[in-house]
Amino acid sequence: MVLRGHRPIRTCVVCGRKKPKQELLRLVLDSMNSVVPDLKQLMPGRGSYVCAEPNCLQRLRFNKRIQKTFRGKAKCLAEMHIKQLLGQPKSLASLGEMTNQALIRTYRAASDIYQQRG
Repeated sequence: MVLRGHRPIRTCVVCGRKKPKQELLRLVLDSMNSVVPDLKQLMPGRGSYVCAEPNCLQRLRFNKRIQKTFRGKAKCLAEMHIKQLLGQPKSLASLGEMTNQALIRTYRAASDIYQQRG
C-alpha cells in the first residue's frame, strides 16, 4: 500500500491525543495576546491545538500547557469563545463558517466590559 500526500499530525493540549490537523481546533494569540480560536486555521503566528469535541473544549483552561505552547506570551484564554463553540454544531466544517474577525470583535467587546468592571 502506497501512502499519498502528507497528513500533518498535531497533539491536543487538553487530552494529549494525536490527530490529523484538520480534525483539531487551532488556537492562536490575537493582538492583545489572548488565546482565541482560529477556525479557518489561517491566522498568523504560533498555534496550539485542541480536540473539537465538547469534552476537551470544556476542560480547556489557561494553564502551564497553554503558556508553554505560546512561549509565555499568552495573557488569558478567551473562554467566551470556547463557550460559544460549545453551543455550535460539533463538526469543524460548521465551525469554520464563523469568521475569526467576528470572534475577535466579540472578545474585545467582552474584555472591555470586563476591564471596566474590574
